[in-house]
Amino acid sequence: MGIFPAELTTDFFVLATHLNNLATNGTVVVENQNIEYFAKKDILVPLLYKGELHSELLRHHSTSKLIYWAFQKLIEESKAPIEIIDDLLKKIKEEEKEQAKK
Repeated sequence: MGIFPAELTTDFFVLATHLNNLATNGTVVVENQNIEYFAKKDILVPLLYKGELHSELLRHHSTSKLIYWAFQKLIEESKAPIEIIDDLLKKIKEEEKEQAKK
């Protein structure tokens, strides 16, 4: 995401904490005015199952896009982090409904 406005530092840490509480396979880190997302996976699993590495890459990409969306919303709309999390959960639920229809 790159460098973010210094006046939003506290909100960025709060939003990252909320995201980490929701995350099941990774960690959002705010450090030196940068945001990073690290996915955690046992290295052996992708080697044992065909297609698992590809699935993990798709999951990481999808999660990264949601994290980016959340932080962009904080910058552009100046919403409180908890409001952004509420919007994010609604967005995820809508996307899951769309996927179920396919």
